[in-house]
Amino acid sequence: MKKGSERANGYLPLMCRLTVDGEIKQFSCKLDVPPKLWDVKTARATGKSAEAQKINAAVDRIRVDVNRRYQELMQSDGYVTAARLRDACLGLGVKRETLLKLFEQHNEEFIKKVGHSRVQGTYNRYRTIYRHLCEFVPKVYRRDDIPLKELNLTFINNFEYFLRTEKKCRTNTVWV
Repeated sequence: MKKGSERANGYLPLMCRLTVDGEIKQFSCKLDVPPKLWDVKTARATGKSAEAQKINAAVDRIRVDVNRRYQELMQSDGYVTAARLRDACLGLGVKRETLLKLFEQHNEEFIKKVGHSRVQGTYNRYRTIYRHLCEFVPKVYRRDDIPLKELNLTFINNFEYFLRTEKKCRTNTVWV
């Protein structure tokens, strides 16, 4: 609870404090709590009233979200700081670029250059690759798109295999 920031109704804003390797960051939980219900030691609302249960459910959701974001940061980057965890919880600075979205943006930019510095044939090839990727990703990875961070040699080898077997492409077409 953030003491000294009492609302007109007497409630205090609830803050989430994150500590990672001694670094402390905090942010507002966007939740106001009556001071008489809050137990500082357990970091939960006391009692069995509907209000206390609602507050505790919100605290549990926040705790689960923080833990999930911590695990995601560890898996994707291998390290976590309190500032990065706070930003992830608040949705700040998290730009998740995906392959198909980026490829589509590339093609939209490329078509503008056709007739100037690029030719239609190259654009047609990019469109074909995009269509193949749109078919490949859901079939192999069972999702609509794939984050760029997940692209690796296995992805490339799987896509090459897909082109050679499913699309019957030959060596001159598949030069990965």
